Amino acid sequence: MFKHHTCVSFFNEEECTQVVNYSLDKLKLKKAETSGNINARKSQIAFNDYRIDFPKIVEKLENKLIDTIKIKGYELSFKETKYQFTEYKPGDFYDWHIDSNPNNENKDRYCSIVIQLSNDYTGGVLELVEDDKPIQFSKGIGNVFIFLSNKLHRVTQVESGVRYSLVGWFALKTIKNYQKTLL
Repeated sequence: MFKHHTCVSFFNEEECTQVVNYSLDKLKLKKAETSGNINARKSQIAFNDYRIDFPKIVEKLENKLIDTIKIKGYELSFKETKYQFTEYKPGDFYDWHIDSNPNNENKDRYCSIVIQLSNDYTGGVLELVEDDKPIQFSKGIGNVFIFLSNKLHRVTQVESGVRYSLVGWFALKTIKNYQKTLL
């Protein structure tokens, strides 16, 4: 069963720089908000449909997700996916949280992805709890981290530099006319 996956250097530095430059130039970043604990997060975010200006990057990512996550009778839904561009400056962080909760508006999220767009920073480590132990995803520009949205995770405080990432969430949908087999 799928739990999490890392794709090291999945995107090259040029692709990541293009996304960062576009996002900083074209999008209006705003303070990230969380429900509940108001001190759980400090960062700037903007949502955007990157399919319009970066169709090859989005297609490459979606194909990787299709290859990585296979569940009989289901497929990932990519319809109307807006990605969250996130900027973490020194002192910014996102405390332990989950992206999907059966009791809130994000209940349909099955998997989460984080694309690391920069690496000129210290701190800002993406950690995930697996089997009651935190694991760290390896830092590297262009790395893609894929994990189940109901897993506890965080981004530690950035100590220096700026951490840029692109975050997305995907639901499962039933495959119509799926034929169940014994094998």
